[in-house]
Amino acid sequence: MQKMPINKLKTIMPYTLIILLGLVVYFMPVSSGDEFWNYNFARNMSKGLLPYRDFNMVQTPLSACIPALLMKVFGAKFMILRVAGSFLFIATFACLYYICETIKSDPLDSLLRVMTGATLLIWVFVYNYNHLMILILLLIYIFSLKEKKLRDHAFIGLLSGIAILVKQNTGLAIMAVNFFICLYLYFCKKERKPALIRFLFSLIPGTLFFIYLVISKTLDDFWEYAVFGVTTFSHRHTLIDLLQEGVLGILVGGFAIFFLGYVVYLGIRCWRDHGNEKGRELFLYALAGMAVIYPLCDGIHLLAAFVPMIPVAKYYAGNGLRGYAWTAIATVIICSCFFTVYLKIPLGAETQRCTIRGFEGLYMRKEYEAILKEIADYVTEKEKEGHQIRFADEFSVAVSVAKDRYQKNWDMLLVGNIGRNGVEDLLDEEGSIWYVVRQDEEELGEQNYFELIHYIKENYRKVDEVMEFEVYEKTD
Repeated sequence: MQKMPINKLKTIMPYTLIILLGLVVYFMPVSSGDEFWNYNFARNMSKGLLPYRDFNMVQTPLSACIPALLMKVFGAKFMILRVAGSFLFIATFACLYYICETIKSDPLDSLLRVMTGATLLIWVFVYNYNHLMILILLLIYIFSLKEKKLRDHAFIGLLSGIAILVKQNTGLAIMAVNFFICLYLYFCKKERKPALIRFLFSLIPGTLFFIYLVISKTLDDFWEYAVFGVTTFSHRHTLIDLLQEGVLGILVGGFAIFFLGYVVYLGIRCWRDHGNEKGRELFLYALAGMAVIYPLCDGIHLLAAFVPMIPVAKYYAGNGLRGYAWTAIATVIICSCFFTVYLKIPLGAETQRCTIRGFEGLYMRKEYEAILKEIADYVTEKEKEGHQIRFADEFSVAVSVAKDRYQKNWDMLLVGNIGRNGVEDLLDEEGSIWYVVRQDEEELGEQNYFELIHYIKENYRKVDEVMEFEVYEKTD
């Protein structure tokens, strides 16, 4: 049997490793509220519901449209989102490896950089708009690194415009960078035709989206949720508060300080390196990608900002002893992360394949599945008795998935995701309504609507308990 040439093996191995990590993404246990919400966006669209008008959604809708199309064909199962997430992960880090090799061919160094980013991001990786934005930035990098023809400028402009349809604030930052580069090409480089084509193509996605909002009569709803809602986003605790919380705080704080400091260092290097226009262009786009940390600056969003900065770092990587130091640090990180993968892959006693409607075939932690089953049965029983059940809790979306329904505002009851609605607006409902709240608020995520939860506990009558939840009834 003929052996595979060593050069071909070196080319295939990195992509094979990335594909294997993509499979890990598929088999991770289901428990992330962010994943539930993104699944519901896609599921609602696949059923013909319009974002903003029929369900609350704070970002622009393109990231949800992709799995929604798949669900239209294959059915609205949660595993469709997982498949999309695996492909997104593989595409993202395959592009990252290709970019690193394009900047400077050194397969080992490129693989170390890619695996460092991949193994850091994998534990929070789900299919969502922030991670789709990373792929869009990397695709812009690919076209930016080429000796650009008119069509390459057109693709960069189009991708910059598409970014707005994925997440509006990060997309606007990317559009601003694209506009700045267009001005530079037009006035400084005297490349007027490429600049105009790049600029005009960047306007196409946003223009089409605006026309859609007008025709579908959802422009006011879009303004309510995707414009006003973003301005009200907040965590219960700030990043400074998190830094004071034990080992996790130290890790997040250390990473944030290192990353932000390194961005400043790269900015200085780009500023001084007058001859490297491609490096500067990538840095500006990576800087725009850092808009992802607004309005929520935490470890998850910092990781999403970190990955697009990796190719920029490749431009200014140290040689000699500094290069070996980088390799040693990256290797330690990778080995640590892979050891964690070995411990966390959901094939042990803590997880099992889920049988709950909508989650079939995916892994879920046993205790989480038991809680979800009991709560779903409880809701079914009480609704048969004539009560309406509202969860003032991020668990609401999991119950709605299991019951194949959606409750606007209540299934994504997070600060910044409910438009202009306040406590009185959300509680001003008719009928026999029972409100379910968590007993231990420490188990809730940082963005939950704690003002509403406290109002219910202080003003309504407690009528029942189920699992770790309390049930309150509004009385006249």
